[in-house]
Amino acid sequence: MIKLALFDIDGILNVAPRFSTRYTQEFGVSMDTILEFFEGSFQKCLIGKADLREELEEVKDKWNFEGSVDELLNYWFKGEVNEIKEVREFIMGIKQTGVTTAAGTNQEKLRIEYLTKTLKLNEVFEEIYSSARIGIKKPDTKFFEFISEDLSVPYDQIIFWDDKQSNVDSAKSLGIHAYLFEGLDKMKEQFNNLKDG
Repeated sequence: MIKLALFDIDGILNVAPRFSTRYTQEFGVSMDTILEFFEGSFQKCLIGKADLREELEEVKDKWNFEGSVDELLNYWFKGEVNEIKEVREFIMGIKQTGVTTAAGTNQEKLRIEYLTKTLKLNEVFEEIYSSARIGIKKPDTKFFEFISEDLSVPYDQIIFWDDKQSNVDSAKSLGIHAYLFEGLDKMKEQFNNLKDG
């Protein structure tokens, strides 16, 4: 019996071009320059240990951005919103069956706030577990341990989808029914095969 359906957000419910790809094309900055930030100080932002506005203030000149940090954040966040309506409807349908729906996502605090407001995620998910909120990132198994404990749902009663194999493998190692996202039809099939088991 499945009691919790857990979803990654980016790559499943929200599918949009990456900020780094758009930015390098539009501002003529090298990918290495952008990745230095995302692989460096941004990692602390993802677990709530650094302030994104402060970190961007340090790099925006190097990034050839002439506006304010808030303008940069708006460019970033606005360009990374593209909700897949059919996936939203599927999740809402699961919720209506009485199964708890939750998001489990590696997200920085400001961006998850933006996505929650813009996509009305609180209507879709009963809980939103972001790495910034709990201080742990996938694929660390502690990420999934936290969610299981917080909702009092055993691992074998959780179904989870992610678009990264390492996160799927981590969840599976605990006994969670975890799947690599391969499209909506496949996701429906996987859920239907388990929901009554």
